[in-house]
Amino acid sequence: MNTPIHKGTNKRIVVNTICLYLRVFIVLFLSLFSTRFVLEGLGEVNFGLYNLIAGVVALFGFISATLASVTQRFISYEIGASQNIERVRLVFNTSVRLHLVASAIVTAVVLVGGSILIRYFLNIPEDRIDMAYFVLMSVAVGIAVTISGVPYEAMLMAHENIVYVAFVQIGSSILKFLTAVSIVYIGREQLRVYAVLMACVPIMIMVSELWYVKTHYREASYISISMKNNPVRAEMLNFALLSIWGNFGWAIKHQGISIILNILWGVTVNAANGVATQVNGALLSLSSSLTTSIRPQLVQSAGEKSYDRMLSLASSACKYPLMILSVAGIPIFVALPMVLGLWLTEVPEYSVMFCRFLLAELIINQSTMGIALILDATGDIKRLHMLVGSSLILSTVLAYFAGRIFLVPQALYWCVIMNACFIGLVRVVLVRKKLQVLSTNKKIDTVLLDCIVKPLVLIIVLISVAFVSWHHMDHTTVNLFVFILATVMVSFTSYLVFVLNKSEKEKIKAAATKLFMKLR
Repeated sequence: MNTPIHKGTNKRIVVNTICLYLRVFIVLFLSLFSTRFVLEGLGEVNFGLYNLIAGVVALFGFISATLASVTQRFISYEIGASQNIERVRLVFNTSVRLHLVASAIVTAVVLVGGSILIRYFLNIPEDRIDMAYFVLMSVAVGIAVTISGVPYEAMLMAHENIVYVAFVQIGSSILKFLTAVSIVYIGREQLRVYAVLMACVPIMIMVSELWYVKTHYREASYISISMKNNPVRAEMLNFALLSIWGNFGWAIKHQGISIILNILWGVTVNAANGVATQVNGALLSLSSSLTTSIRPQLVQSAGEKSYDRMLSLASSACKYPLMILSVAGIPIFVALPMVLGLWLTEVPEYSVMFCRFLLAELIINQSTMGIALILDATGDIKRLHMLVGSSLILSTVLAYFAGRIFLVPQALYWCVIMNACFIGLVRVVLVRKKLQVLSTNKKIDTVLLDCIVKPLVLIIVLISVAFVSWHHMDHTTVNLFVFILATVMVSFTSYLVFVLNKSEKEKIKAAATKLFMKLR
């Protein structure tokens, strides 16, 4: 029996987005303070060592990211295209089996490959080698559990049950925060205890999501399927293989920079990169939450062949996350030295510079992230991932030689920024061609101008004005809060006036009026 599955609405996007941002603020608050306690409890050397080993292991996590994206995409697409619960059940069960196989393979590769890197390639002090192996094993356990649990989170996300996902992630952040606080008061073996406790967090996440999915979704029940003559398996594997090169490139870029910094300048400089990555990750979570809410319905629209709605959602996935990122990121970008000084007891050298480079890259990447979802939703991803993955790997190799030639750490990030611009151009060109084939009723170039060019120009102007203003202010704590508040208000107002179109302004005005009337 082909039982229909409920599809999402714009109201569902709003509710999920609110939940995600509540999660983001809580997780961001806990993460910022967790980093401070971890850095204080472990010290720069152990902090840099853990980030290095975790980075090496995360290098293999692109497989998990690929399969998670594929699973969520296929479930969402089937919800939109077929409305067939049996088809969704088949996709889910195939995904569970594929992830168990992937988990075993990745764990073996991590342990063997990581051991070789630790012994022969990474610049780790001899007296810390044994500890590096222990951290490697602990992180490997975490990634094995994470990969095995991906289908359950993918099912939740495809059904837009972001409320429960947010609840679980808040719980994991609380555990990480308690772990960070506890190591400050441990007299010895702080790194060993920290590694073990951090490995337990993914287990908690998987168990809670598995329980919820099994008790709330009929299509998550197990069925006996053949993996040899399974059309869904072949379709999913083909999509995954096309995606895997692009995700592999992102993994090489993210972790390769950390490894290169460690090889050329040692663990201490890598600690600065760890701080910058934490700040970048927090802002990424803030800006990408709306994209996370929009993605399931965007893919459903592609399955329904509602291409005008798909393009409208993609435009929103560009504009609004970029607005949120700029509103939150611009004052931090400008006043970063003082912000880091208040946040951390000791600020590792190069932290400010690395943070600014990563934030600039994040803005460039976020500007075209939303339209790239169109290619993912329609399944036309081959050229995108081949070009993006190859450029990321090439830019990382070039970053190594740039560091060798110029002998300064920032040379690595010059390559990162140039490659971010190239990826944005690739996305625009490929999406433009795809939309011409789909023949939507909306003017393609006008959409691209409104959702990419206008926001980026405005952000450049706002950063310039903010730098001039901050330069002429006394750098006191009170002035910092005044500066942040004023910059946020000016950025938000400028975005409303110069970027959003008439229809979007009317929707925001109506929503604000409705909220005001309820609060009265």
